[in-house]
Amino acid sequence: MINKVKAGMLAACLCVGALGSTAASAGSLTMLLIRASLSNDADPDSKGLYQYEGGTVQNAAGTTTIGHYIVTRRVTTSGTSSDNAAGETITLFFPSSTPGNVPNNITLVGAYSYNTGQFAGSVSAVSSRYRSLNGDDATGVVTATQGTTKLTIDFDGVSAVP
Repeated sequence: MINKVKAGMLAACLCVGALGSTAASAGSLTMLLIRASLSNDADPDSKGLYQYEGGTVQNAAGTTTIGHYIVTRRVTTSGTSSDNAAGETITLFFPSSTPGNVPNNITLVGAYSYNTGQFAGSVSAVSSRYRSLNGDDATGVVTATQGTTKLTIDFDGVSAVP
């Protein structure tokens, strides 16, 4: 029952519906991250780099902008370069119901593969509106459209990414 409430709340709050549902009420929430900017900031001592990305969050169909996002990726030559990977933090911002207030947000932390463009991690912090998502698994898969990532948050670890 809790997961049904969670899915209903997310559909209402994010204006995107839960895409999947099983008898155990597990499911997922999928949205598109549409990149507007991407930049690299190399360390002066060549020990690694930060990569920054930002853009809009759209519903799963790509028809409605529901928020904005920022991404920070960290590569260190002594730790992640051999895997061609980075530590990644994604923060999603959704408008507050009160104009001018701090936006509602969801932060995901995990790993990013430069080989495939995939993200794997989990929800690590949320504003109170989304507290039921904290700890849920998340995946990101690059789509056929340049600069677009399909981001999925899975309830109870049930993957909806093909």
